[in-house]
Amino acid sequence: MTDTKAFESILDKENVKYRSFNLAEGKLFFCSAEDGLTFDAFWGTNGVLRIWRYVLTNLPLGVRGKCFRSSVPNRENAFVRLEITDDGCLNLTAEQQLTDVSQVGEHMEKHLSGFISSIRQIDFRSIIKPLALAKESNA
Repeated sequence: MTDTKAFESILDKENVKYRSFNLAEGKLFFCSAEDGLTFDAFWGTNGVLRIWRYVLTNLPLGVRGKCFRSSVPNRENAFVRLEITDDGCLNLTAEQQLTDVSQVGEHMEKHLSGFISSIRQIDFRSIIKPLALAKESNA
């Protein structure tokens, strides 16, 4: 699945401006919504659509290196991941393996709109304290 036209048309429909670069394993997108929200996406030749955004930086040492991953209900091969990198950045990632060619457009649109909605609505600073208290990583 290397054709990115469906994803590009969804970005256009959502009024998301983007720059894209072809890579050996797929296509990389640097995206910016009308309200200034930025995120990145990768559409792999293997059918994986990954969308991510670094939402906070300079987080305290006590929360660094934690990763939480959750499967998406009713979506086979889809998950969201919240990770605090060793550099102190909070990264939100949504990934889905898109294998059913007949539903690629529909799934991509839900995937993208759900991700954008999440990063606009979640108060990420409010989740840092619970992350600091978590004792184990569910990576």
